Amino acid sequence: ELDVPISVDTRKSEVARSAVEAGASMINDTGGEDATEDLTDTAAASGPDGVAVVVMHSRGTAETMTSLTAYDDLVGQVAGFLGRRADSLMAAGVGPDRIVLDPGIGFAKAAGQSLVLLKRIGELADLGFPLLAGTSRKSLIGAVLDVPTARRVYGTAATVAWAVAQGVQIVRVHDIGAMTQVVQMTEAIKAADTPG
Repeated sequence: ELDVPISVDTRKSEVARSAVEAGASMINDTGGEDATEDLTDTAAASGPDGVAVVVMHSRGTAETMTSLTAYDDLVGQVAGFLGRRADSLMAAGVGPDRIVLDPGIGFAKAAGQSLVLLKRIGELADLGFPLLAGTSRKSLIGAVLDVPTARRVYGTAATVAWAVAQGVQIVRVHDIGAMTQVVQMTEAIKAADTPG
């Protein structure tokens, strides 16, 4: 038995229920704006100390999301969606300490839009919930640096450092050792004070 929290990415309530029954401690709700199933009941049914829920913004499916990138106000619309979903989770009995917000970098967003969302990610902290950023090896890094997926570790490091500096508490990454050091260094810079 592992002594680490397990998260499951899903947009299906049956998968979420099975994962929670098997011991998952977090549901990453990837349904986004076009969710066909509501995972709120699964989270609420897990009790007051139950599973955490990551609410991720997205549109469409993996097959259609690249055609769904038109926004009148990207940051405002993403924030509005995340706020509404958090409100519905709390109304169902999920405590605010169990809700995490993910703006869905790269999901139904072109590279330039993802950069803007990452630049302004700190504004989402105004919603009052922990933030998660998943930028690791994403296409926005490839678009800027013109490097293949396997060579995006330095670009990922830059996005992780920026996100943490803006108040993001959780980063989803592939290169755990390297990004742990990036987070530790960024946190040390944030906490630094003028020596006496």
